[in-house]
Amino acid sequence: ASGATPCDREFAALGHAYRASGVRNARRVLTERVHPPDGWAIAVWFFQPSPRLHGARPLDFLNTNFPEVLQAARTHRLSAAG
Repeated sequence: ASGATPCDREFAALGHAYRASGVRNARRVLTERVHPPDGWAIAVWFFQPSPRLHGARPLDFLNTNFPEVLQAARTHRLSAAG
């Protein structure tokens, strides 16, 4: 859409990655990421470069390197809790 903002395009990309990776993989990341789930915190995490992913965004690796994204989510949750 010509009137789409950068944020609109990013959320569309997240939706595409969610569908392409399969609901099971995306749900696994979401359950590792935040307890209880917080929609905005999860969205921000997917779009911010992560040092745990060598500066890439989790969204960029969701389809190509799911185990690494899952581990990054797990590590993030554990570091935030302790």
